[in-house]
Amino acid sequence: AQAHDSRVLTAVGKPSKPNKQPGNPRAEKDPVLASAGGCNIFTNFVQYGMPKPEIIVCDNAMPPWRGVRTGWLDFIVTDPPYGVRAGAKKQGREVGSKHVEIQDVHTYIPSKVSYGEDELSEDLLDMASRALRDGGRLVFLAPVDLADFLGIDRAAVERGAASGQRETLHEACHPKGGRKKDPRLCVSETTRDPLLLDERRYLDFLPAHTAMELVGASLQVLSGGLGRLLVTMRRLPRD
Repeated sequence: AQAHDSRVLTAVGKPSKPNKQPGNPRAEKDPVLASAGGCNIFTNFVQYGMPKPEIIVCDNAMPPWRGVRTGWLDFIVTDPPYGVRAGAKKQGREVGSKHVEIQDVHTYIPSKVSYGEDELSEDLLDMASRALRDGGRLVFLAPVDLADFLGIDRAAVERGAASGQRETLHEACHPKGGRKKDPRLCVSETTRDPLLLDERRYLDFLPAHTAMELVGASLQVLSGGLGRLLVTMRRLPRD
């Protein structure tokens, strides 16, 4: 999805500790931070003696990559936007919007539309199927509602909505009328509940692609009865 945060555009992260901020005298004494130019996306690469990566800002819904028949990547590791704190966006215009003539392509900022969870996942797997070489791996995080695994109708229990009504993850996290907390969704991070740890149950909640096969998935329990799956998929051999 398109990046909106200036820290992403400049590859500068938000430090977790105040004394590690770029320009801070104490931070400048740290050789890793100093050689990386401060606390930014390059810091870990410098720390482990790896080459600094190239940074490209683009919209995955409109990938700019040149097609290579056999693929050109060995791995893709990503954390796609969940649409929880704010809805994911992509470049585009709403149906019926008026035509806009671009005067200067160098300063033009394209309009954005909502990027649905299913559409985002489909685009990710489609891009991976084209970009990965045979046997290449795609590793990504996928948000899940633990209520689905536990057979709990969250909409009906927390908000009194009609039974069977399917929510988006954003609606589950931020219900408009508030929520009635369900104690069954207060799940410990160290849970051993077989309903949550059985990988076979994850298949119904993961995106699929004919050119990709699932290698494995593991669950991390988050607060609010939510979780995320660390998913690994492999590019099948081309014909």
